[in-house]
Amino acid sequence: MEGMGKQMTTNRGLTGLHQRLLAIAAALALIASLMVVFVPVAGASIDLSIPLDTIISAPSGSETLLTTVDSGDLEGLECTVSADTANQDSVHPENDLVVSSGNTSVVLEDVESQGGITIEADGVLVLGPTVSITLVMGLHNRFSAGVTVHLDCDTAPEEVTVSVTANACVVDEQGVPSGSVDVSISPDSGATVSVYSDAGLQNEVASFSGSGGSASLSPGTYFWQAVAADGFELTGQGSGQFTIAECEANMIVTNGDCTDGEDGEQPGFVSVQIDPDGAATVVVLDSGDNVVASFNSDGSSNLEPGEYTWEATAEGGFALTGPTTGSFTVDDCDEPPTEVADIAVSKIDLVDPVVVDSDNPTAQVTYEITVTNNGPVTAESVVAEDTLPSTVTFVSATPDVGTCAHAAGVVTCDLGDLASGDSVTITVVVETEAVGEVTDPTLLNVVVVSTTTDEENLSNNTDDEETSIVEVLADTVDPEDPQDPEVLPFTGDETGFLLAASAVLMTGGYATLLVARRREDG
Repeated sequence: MEGMGKQMTTNRGLTGLHQRLLAIAAALALIASLMVVFVPVAGASIDLSIPLDTIISAPSGSETLLTTVDSGDLEGLECTVSADTANQDSVHPENDLVVSSGNTSVVLEDVESQGGITIEADGVLVLGPTVSITLVMGLHNRFSAGVTVHLDCDTAPEEVTVSVTANACVVDEQGVPSGSVDVSISPDSGATVSVYSDAGLQNEVASFSGSGGSASLSPGTYFWQAVAADGFELTGQGSGQFTIAECEANMIVTNGDCTDGEDGEQPGFVSVQIDPDGAATVVVLDSGDNVVASFNSDGSSNLEPGEYTWEATAEGGFALTGPTTGSFTVDDCDEPPTEVADIAVSKIDLVDPVVVDSDNPTAQVTYEITVTNNGPVTAESVVAEDTLPSTVTFVSATPDVGTCAHAAGVVTCDLGDLASGDSVTITVVVETEAVGEVTDPTLLNVVVVSTTTDEENLSNNTDDEETSIVEVLADTVDPEDPQDPEVLPFTGDETGFLLAASAVLMTGGYATLLVARRREDG
């Protein structure tokens, strides 16, 4: 019996070993015969397929590597993982598949819970050089499912760029102002570009796809937005705005007076030129604001003598260059146009600044005044009035022509008639206040000219000149006079020391010399 017991134990041991060897052999046969298919499909996905008749027996919790495949060009992509199970004759709970790649892995749990379902793994798999699938055996120590493992990977989007260029406004053959926009999309069909007339992107006026294109647009401000197509990513600017400026329009308004010649009296007129035609409307109004003429292209109209104004309004899409309003007078034939002169005056001082000191207690200031008639007609009875500074003394006034007189600080020069283009020079000399008594170091001299002839330009009928006075003051002491309060006697070593300092301070044209002595009390 004892021998039989040993034999039975041995037989059971052989039987257990035999079963384990059969399990190992089955697993090896599975790995050898496993039909795993690596199929890159559209949308950059990987399908890993395990045939339906696959059978593995192994202890619960053990791990069996089912397959390893290369990632190829998909390395680095992020993938979601799912599994489709086929119908099963039996259920083997808690059989898990671990899908690993690089430094990441996800778990497809309980793939034999039932057939014909889709199981999704939590998390994302980042593909390394290879992808492997490992079986973690469940409670029944058996795996017999047919499973297709799907790796759906997001491909890196292709870059797409768009450019939007606005072109200047031009006038077409019908006289209509129009601009345009050019849109380029690269690569083709990588995006769509929409153009809107409002910042809220509600009113679309043009749309582009494919490689882009061009569209005519009226002058104005527009807004655009690009949207990348599936599988593309915009680089650079994806939205913006542009402005198509209005087309420029030129306009000239001229007028003429009534004339009386060999052909008799010709009425006054207004003439208008508009380029291009139709770019503006010009209306002419009389002194009562009544419209007496209107133009939207080149033309002219006769006018009665009187005062007129005109106004120009640009039509849509145009911008007027130059003035848009104006006025003019149409003179009667019996009223010759008024002739005007244009006299101008300028003044300079010959020395600036002037210096007064102990050697020259006062100084003379010489002014040159120039009176010119710029025409076009003779200026009659020309008078120049030079108002002198109140702190100076009049010395003389000498004109090239005419006469000058001084009274109460004003030099008045009667220059007579001055022909167009002629000039007269007046030399005026005054004397300053004495050194030490200067009350105003800046002299302001103002001159004004006038004529009995009509003038339109009075802005050049006056001029002024400023002259600075510099005083040089000297404080002196007599070192031999002990009674001079500025002198302190000294007697040698027992009196201490002598401090002598001198400084010259220049401020605003003034010079001062200071000398001081000091002794130390013994």
